[in-house]
Amino acid sequence: MEEWEYFVKKPVKVQAKQWFNYSDIPHIVKSYLEIDQKKIGKSDKVCNNCGLEMCKHGFVETFEGLHIVCPGDWIVKGIKGKYYPVKPDIFYATYEKVKK
Repeated sequence: MEEWEYFVKKPVKVQAKQWFNYSDIPHIVKSYLEIDQKKIGKSDKVCNNCGLEMCKHGFVETFEGLHIVCPGDWIVKGIKGKYYPVKPDIFYATYEKVKK
């Protein structure tokens, strides 16, 4: 039987904003309709994650490549300055609001 080690995530202050549509942070989250569908391998009309039409989604370029952003996802600015989307349930389980 494998023995796993246990770790606690280091407390790192990040900036985040919840995204709902293209006018929220257009310099970071681009329109899903701008994506070359071949690059992300997804041409469905409905999102597998949230069930909304894909035309209501955006995308963020991360170190790992393009990531789809569903309405309601949080956009987090990482410690290396890149942005990435986080689902609301994961965001609230991982982060708590602090003062600047």
